[in-house]
Amino acid sequence: MAENKRNEFGEIIPGMAYRDRSGVYAVIEADGKIAVINTKDRIFLPGGGLEGEESHHACLIRECSEELGCDVEIAYYIGCASQYLLSFKDGEPLRIIGHVYLVRITGTNNLKIEDDHDLSWLSPDEAIASMYVEFQAWAIEEYMRTCSLKKRA
Repeated sequence: MAENKRNEFGEIIPGMAYRDRSGVYAVIEADGKIAVINTKDRIFLPGGGLEGEESHHACLIRECSEELGCDVEIAYYIGCASQYLLSFKDGEPLRIIGHVYLVRITGTNNLKIEDDHDLSWLSPDEAIASMYVEFQAWAIEEYMRTCSLKKRA
């Protein structure tokens, strides 16, 4: 489904009650490539759902550590978008509210615990075309647009 002015994606299935799930996601660029996570047959940006009263910063640090085995720092906020979808884990109707940040890897650690998460580096166009959820493709496009604007300024 096409993006609307509120950065909402996906389709609402009539009669389903969607639960809001807030998450924080990372756009990580190095040498013109974007970091993506491969899980079985899906590709995502690094990141995930907030736990309890966790801050965006704490969530990104935890998720990047668990998924990538990397220490990170947040550079800046890219934006927020949401997507209506059915959870790929259990089919639960969700409205994912995704806050996306540009993140830089500052080092590695031995804390990776998600063995089914493999890091790959794709060109921005490949990453956009490969995203399992549309709002994450939007986030990469938004980063590339703002990055381009900053270079012109």
